[in-house]
Formats: sequence, structure tokens, C-alpha cells
Amino acid sequence: MLGENRMRKTGIGVTALGIGLGASLGSNMAVFVDIPAFVFVLLVGFGILISAHGMAKVAQMTLAPFSKSNSTTEQMKIVATTGISAFVAAGWIGSLIGVVQLLSALDDPSQIGAGTAVALLTALYGYVIAYAIFLPLSKSTFNIGTTGN
Repeated sequence: MLGENRMRKTGIGVTALGIGLGASLGSNMAVFVDIPAFVFVLLVGFGILISAHGMAKVAQMTLAPFSKSNSTTEQMKIVATTGISAFVAAGWIGSLIGVVQLLSALDDPSQIGAGTAVALLTALYGYVIAYAIFLPLSKSTFNIGTTGN
């Protein structure tokens, strides 16, 4: 039987495959790439996370999978759980900003499609980061000394 962490990694892979397949059906994958929207979600999401826990704990979270300390792992889970909410919120903040920009350009119909896409992509990016990265981190038991990985 596969270890718990290996099962989680398999789940992340299946999720990524499902998102990729869903996005590619009947569409060019390039329409799902908007670098400024992605950077916006990253900056706002990590900004919320840092404001909630401080830079030291967020940095510690990135090192926690390599630590043998259970307290570090517990801290990582707490910060990662906040990361779920932070990145969902960042995505929706970006969507609201995009909708405001979209509504301000209603006099130019050529801008409606692109504006809507950007508004929705920020929500998509926020959810993907929250649930494909931070949810598994919040449930993980990463320790180098742990068997069954």
C-alpha cells in the first residue's frame, strides 16, 4: 500500500492532469496564461499570508518539509491552512478589480471578452494555488525521518 504522502503526491498529479485536460478541451492552452494576473495573485496571496503569520513563519513553512521537528511541521500546517484562504481571497480580489476595469470599458465592446477572461483567471489561479499547493501542505506529514513516503 502506498504511503500517505505518496498518495497525496499522486492526488496532486491527478488534479494537475485533470485541470490541464479540462483547460485544453476545445481551447488553446495559451488563453489560460496571463502572467500579470498570476503575479498579482502570488503577491496578494503571499502578502495576506505574511501579514497573518509574519515573514519568519512563512519562510519556515517552506523549509518545514525538510525538518525532523514535529513543532515545525505543525506550524507549517497552520500557515498552509491560512494559505488556502489567502490565495482564494487573492483570486477573488483580482476578479473584483478585473470586473471594475471591465465595467469601466463597456463603451468598447472589443475589451469585454479580454477583461472578463482576466477577471476570471485571477479566481482560477487563486483556487489552483490554494487547493493544489496549500491544501496538501496543510494535511501533510512531511518529515525526512518518516517512513512510507
